[in-house]
Amino acid sequence: MPKQKRATCIVEIPNDTGVMCLLLSRQHGDKYDMLPGGRVEIDEPPIVAAIRELLEETTLESEGVVKLSEYESQHTLHYIFFIASTEHHFEPKDDVERLWLLPLSDCQNIHDMANISRSTKYIVTEYLKWRSGRTTVLGFNGSI
Repeated sequence: MPKQKRATCIVEIPNDTGVMCLLLSRQHGDKYDMLPGGRVEIDEPPIVAAIRELLEETTLESEGVVKLSEYESQHTLHYIFFIASTEHHFEPKDDVERLWLLPLSDCQNIHDMANISRSTKYIVTEYLKWRSGRTTVLGFNGSI
């Protein structure tokens, strides 16, 4: 059976005190929180799915998008994108129950967080490795 294709979005947003955070979501009926994103439709480029899913689920507009990698979990092929947004206001839409911000400083302990999906733990850990090797992350003007 072919694996489900999912566009997975990594979005950094400052919280009310200016601390950079990752945006996480929980779908209605799900047991775990995960990075925003969703199914890639037939004949839809994964980058288009990432932009569409982020807007549908969070109301956030994408200002810049970079494909970081792909990750295969047991049932899903994740196309992983870093998405920059100049907006800081978001709200759950579509089938999202809640959205919340996880400070980057707390991501080091993500494997101890029982409410986060296994795939999200892996993807965030790999993202932090990628991010630590950079002096800047994607800027709002689309440059790396």
